[in-house]
Amino acid sequence: MTTKSERMGYPKVITVDALLAMKFPKKTTWGSWRYIKKYSILVHKKDPYYEIDLDTCKTVKEILNWIAHIMKKIWASDEDIANLVRAFDDLLNLQGDLCCF
Repeated sequence: MTTKSERMGYPKVITVDALLAMKFPKKTTWGSWRYIKKYSILVHKKDPYYEIDLDTCKTVKEILNWIAHIMKKIWASDEDIANLVRAFDDLLNLQGDLCCF
């Protein structure tokens, strides 16, 4: 059912609660990193192909270990590392769910 405002061409008004309840698609790419939801993995798309299984990223220690591990790779640029951290944050909500503050 449309409202009179909508029929007159005005934008639909929604409440803050309704907006917060909406499911927005998560970002799936960060630079050379891509999230594959079906397998719950992050993939480095450029050469070399590299996978991170997000099931191995349940604690801050495990995530930090992955970041340190990737930093040691010759192919990993500073931009790759920054994008990996952004991907972890977007997918795992680092400060909200995993950090203690």
